[in-house]
Amino acid sequence: MVFCLPNGLAAHRLGIIASKKIGNACVRNKAKRKIREAFRRIKQNLSTPGDIVVIAGRDSAPLPFSILEKKLTQTLQTQL
Repeated sequence: MVFCLPNGLAAHRLGIIASKKIGNACVRNKAKRKIREAFRRIKQNLSTPGDIVVIAGRDSAPLPFSILEKKLTQTLQTQL
């Protein structure tokens, strides 16, 4: 799940929420690292700077990085 709002800044900001429902600390941190890296790769392609909050679900931890990056790109391009 992704929430986006335009901000008045010149940069994008990212917030990631990963609850204990995803798994233990190692699994949550791995999911957050994947999301952070995917965002780092695609943020220069986004037009409007905004505040982005990603809520990681149970399905995001075992998801391959390439698929996660593609889904995040599609979602952010439609919302910003």
